[in-house]
Amino acid sequence: MMESTRVLGVFVCGLLLFWPGCKKHLTPKEQVQEGNRAKLCPDLNTWAQCERHLHAQCRDSEACSSMGQCFYEDGACVVGSDEDCRQSKICQLDGDCRRFRLNCAPGSAEDCEQSYACRRFGNCKYVEESAACVCEDDCDTRCRRYRRP
Repeated sequence: MMESTRVLGVFVCGLLLFWPGCKKHLTPKEQVQEGNRAKLCPDLNTWAQCERHLHAQCRDSEACSSMGQCFYEDGACVVGSDEDCRQSKICQLDGDCRRFRLNCAPGSAEDCEQSYACRRFGNCKYVEESAACVCEDDCDTRCRRYRRP
């Protein structure tokens, strides 16, 4: 009898969340979000507000402007899009202008060819298998020209 009363109470609370004495039961994901909000954004009321705040912090960070890590995900600033990479210094320097997993990497020969590493060190050839800009055959000549070993 006691068990059926408890089950009925849980059922009624589930239907009537605003009934006095009834509390909303959070899903495991909601519990994690609420715990994160309490730790990371104690002054904000909801996880959505906290998440917006964390995204803004990532967008305004040095990691965003230098490495393209402008998007908040699972506790860290990561690369969220190709645009994050294109606006970063790593695109200009190394040709890492496309999102690859959670980082920036070259995505085409054009990415490599426009980079400082191509002009300065000869890393102009795009290798799709490794998503990298590498030196072509004339690299040794270029490196000697710029007094690089």
